[in-house]
Amino acid sequence: FGGLYGAIIVGDRDQLPVTRERVLVISDITLDGAGRVRPVTSIERTLGREGELVLVNGQVAPRLTAGPGERER
Repeated sequence: FGGLYGAIIVGDRDQLPVTRERVLVISDITLDGAGRVRPVTSIERTLGREGELVLVNGQVAPRLTAGPGERER
């Protein structure tokens, strides 16, 4: 948390048409008892840390909607 995030977007010359494109960035955090982000320990950093909360674009359990027949990439 608080570091640099980025997305890798891979394209194809023969892509199918879509209604919308979304970029999802997945991250994780752990909160302390007061609800603040708990600092990462050196061991957690070495192990790649998997926090207690998984975030998608910075949100816990975001709602993503799509209509019938819509294609997304």
